[in-house]
Amino acid sequence: RDFELFQRELGLSIKKIRTAKGRTQEWMDDKHEFGIDIKHYQNIEQGRANITLKTIYKICRKLEIEPAEIFENTKCNP
Repeated sequence: RDFELFQRELGLSIKKIRTAKGRTQEWMDDKHEFGIDIKHYQNIEQGRANITLKTIYKICRKLEIEPAEIFENTKCNP
């Protein structure tokens, strides 16, 4: 349960950053450079995808942010 909450918070954080930059989900769909299709990206933002560090790295590169920005508003409660 805690992981599911963390996963949702992570997705919402990514969405918040993307929208603050004025970018759409469709803009994130760049399979040649980014390597993640739109459906998978939508699942990430909705907290339904368990993402890897490589995916986080790709998202950060696309959004031109540091990884720490994604995790700033997420909690890990033991």
